[in-house]
Amino acid sequence: MTELADQHPHRGALRRLLVAGLCVAGIVAVAQDAPALLSRMDLRTCVRTAGVAFAGTVTGIRAERLEGTVVTRVTFSDVVYAKGARSAKSLILTTCGGEVDGESIWCEDEPVFHLHQRYILLAAADLGSHRNGYSSIVGANQGMFLLEAEKPGGRPVVPGVIGYRNGRLLMKERRADPTVRPDPGSRFNEKQFLDLIRKVDKEP
Repeated sequence: MTELADQHPHRGALRRLLVAGLCVAGIVAVAQDAPALLSRMDLRTCVRTAGVAFAGTVTGIRAERLEGTVVTRVTFSDVVYAKGARSAKSLILTTCGGEVDGESIWCEDEPVFHLHQRYILLAAADLGSHRNGYSSIVGANQGMFLLEAEKPGGRPVVPGVIGYRNGRLLMKERRADPTVRPDPGSRFNEKQFLDLIRKVDKEP
């Protein structure tokens, strides 16, 4: 892939848009026999685009100046890999933008991470560099999944995801009518979602 120079940030944005187009190309309504389900993204394309896939807990967030811009270093600990496995149990993801000494730089489509939250990420193998404009999450952040409980005392899951079919994630449909009970489906916990990524990565 052609290297993206820091002095041309619009080229990094173009690259993100192109990848996003691949990932969202699969947005369709699923079969009529399952009206409560929607396909939000083409997970298969996103998994194949990613160089690394992992779950990790945010234990550090630090912004710094780098080569005429500002980036944020996000440290993930207790890392479990689904693709691109490494020996390290912690990783540092570099994202575009941040705030240093009162100066803020905002980059469109950049993720917002929170301390102590756990995420599953599909990202570029370099975890963010000038080659991708420090925007390494696949599909303009469609490769970012927060793990959280959907109700008090519940187990952490990937909210809203209830299945996988033909390369696409199936999402719980949000209905405007509160009297209509949607199909709750099943939920993916961390292990199940990482196993799904491994399975998708092996699909022909």
